[in-house]
Amino acid sequence: MTATEIIEPMGLSQTQSSTKPDIPPPVLHTFSAERSEVLGVPPGQPFFEETTFWNPSWTTAQGAVQTTNICDWTTSMEAIGAGKLLSPESHRVMVQPSVGFGHRQEGCPACAEQTPVRGYGIGVEVRGAWTSQIRNFAGAVATTG
Repeated sequence: MTATEIIEPMGLSQTQSSTKPDIPPPVLHTFSAERSEVLGVPPGQPFFEETTFWNPSWTTAQGAVQTTNICDWTTSMEAIGAGKLLSPESHRVMVQPSVGFGHRQEGCPACAEQTPVRGYGIGVEVRGAWTSQIRNFAGAVATTG
């Protein structure tokens, strides 16, 4: 899909796709302790490193790194939740919790059955009437629904 098929129809004026990890200013700085074990930091010792400019390209398809602002992010989530760019049938498939995983497992309190009240659709979490997405990478976490 291209900008003319997604970004423009959604009216996202502050969203850019790139093959590079550059983040245009202003930028929210992020910090993480996720590499402490690999770096040999003893357990219990405070450790955080700046992760603002870590390259997220390994987390997604080539050319799918996107930067945006909070206004465009909210607009995109509203469009995704409403199925703005999908047929009614495709939207129904996206938000139904039946993608083939999600079941109870012994010793895993977070593991649960997929239901219309709590489940995972195609690329979205479904919580009753809410459709949400979570961004979680390199010390930055955000969610919208």
